[in-house]
Amino acid sequence: MAARASTLEARYENAKEELEALEKDARRAGLRHEWEKVERLFVGIHKDAKGWANAPAALYRVALTREGLARRSMNPADFKAAVDRYEEVARRYPRSALADDALFAAAKLCMERLDDASAARKILERQLREFPKGDMADAARAMLSGGKSEARQPAAPAANDTTSGSSKDGDALAVLRQVSWKVSGNDAQVVIELDREARWSHQFVPGDERTGRASRLIIDVDGARADEKVRPGARISGKVLSRVRVDLSVKGRTRIIIDYSDVERYDVDAIAGRPYRIVAKATRSTKGLPEGTSAEAGVSVRKPQGKPKDIAEQLGLGVKTIMIDAGHGGKDPGAMANGIVEREVTLAMAKLVGERLRAAGFKVLYTRQRDVFIPLDDRTQMANNSKADLFVSLHVNANTDSSISGVETYYLDLASTSSAAKVASRENSVSEKNLSDLQYILTDLMLSAKTQESRDVAGMVQSSMTKRLASYGGAPHGNGVRSAPFYVLMGARMPAVLVEVGYCTNKAEARLLASSKYRRALADAIVDGLMRYKRKLEGYASR
Repeated sequence: MAARASTLEARYENAKEELEALEKDARRAGLRHEWEKVERLFVGIHKDAKGWANAPAALYRVALTREGLARRSMNPADFKAAVDRYEEVARRYPRSALADDALFAAAKLCMERLDDASAARKILERQLREFPKGDMADAARAMLSGGKSEARQPAAPAANDTTSGSSKDGDALAVLRQVSWKVSGNDAQVVIELDREARWSHQFVPGDERTGRASRLIIDVDGARADEKVRPGARISGKVLSRVRVDLSVKGRTRIIIDYSDVERYDVDAIAGRPYRIVAKATRSTKGLPEGTSAEAGVSVRKPQGKPKDIAEQLGLGVKTIMIDAGHGGKDPGAMANGIVEREVTLAMAKLVGERLRAAGFKVLYTRQRDVFIPLDDRTQMANNSKADLFVSLHVNANTDSSISGVETYYLDLASTSSAAKVASRENSVSEKNLSDLQYILTDLMLSAKTQESRDVAGMVQSSMTKRLASYGGAPHGNGVRSAPFYVLMGARMPAVLVEVGYCTNKAEARLLASSKYRRALADAIVDGLMRYKRKLEGYASR
């Protein structure tokens, strides 16, 4: 029995370390399967933990891990699963010191994340009925009365754990006091109120009718935390606004995400003073907001018009350093058919593209220059560490239908088509089911990606390939610019694209990909597209 307990303890400590490492790794924390992997560790431990003293703690950790995932996915189903697990802790281990902590955590999620006050009340009443002298009783009574609780938040069962949402910075952080909104006819106004002035930025992400994604305005306030009375979000029925929510997943930064049902014009500005207010106005009317400066909000008007200026355009930045990524490598051969091995073609293409870029005056870096395996996560990190201005990943495509052919260029976003989803699934080496889970989390991850700039680069590379290869005998047609959630593009701090240079499963294209002459023509086309993007930025900078 002692040996078994020792083994369980070792597994439990290892799982705790895995969870702590995940919480500290922003990149991994954005991927659903990473959370589910850690969750399975605790589930397995609890399954084997009958009679073990720490069995309640293992189950509590299952709930805590699911909550961590939910706070990133913002998926109500994940929050509900966490609530169920917390309630299971109290049901199965009513004598555990964690039972009332678990019920309070469940009630808090119901109230703040699921907007279900009735369910929260029932759980809190049960908590006080079953654990009237528990250490979370005062917090439960305060929540029931609608008052502000000074009690501690329920924490994970470990002495060295930190409370979720707590801050060591104390008064050094600005405090988000409230987020309010007002909708009147075709107009909407969201007011973000802070106790002091803070540095902030905003980004407008146009909606996509194909995927059903709403237009979204993201406002990031650096060096700020939210007051505990600030609710995390609400859905709104109206012609303009559909949802407003607060994201606190990054410590020391508060993100306010505003989804619009319909928007023609918007603007964001601040009103100095205490409180310090950031005001976002929007309208679905083609007449727009009143021109000039509003005495109330101090904002001037501009139109989103589909594509706002990208950051590179705004700052007049150029392109000096480009990282070329030869897809796959080493133990990962990639796609193979008709005598073509993807890892070999991509390495040869990377060198051809790099030679031409260097001759054109660029500084060229490579993720690999020989046949070695490099994890997907490491590739964009290499580009980030090198401060590259562009990241270009080269790949060879494949399909179970050998008649499918063509060149295509991708940027990081939700999959725009079912075929794009299949390509991403293959390149990511995950199932399409896992890919759909990934896309849910990607919705928020995309807010910090260089989406528009990447889309511009992809468009220019794709256009160049289509035009230049059209004169090449038997050259593949262009399949256009597409979006999909490729792991290899995630986390890039610069515009990043993935180029599929052809289908090895198509015999005609496989013959072309084996041709040195064709590879050179393809490399010329890719470089031409990158040069067009460089000239575009130089044009903006010279205005």
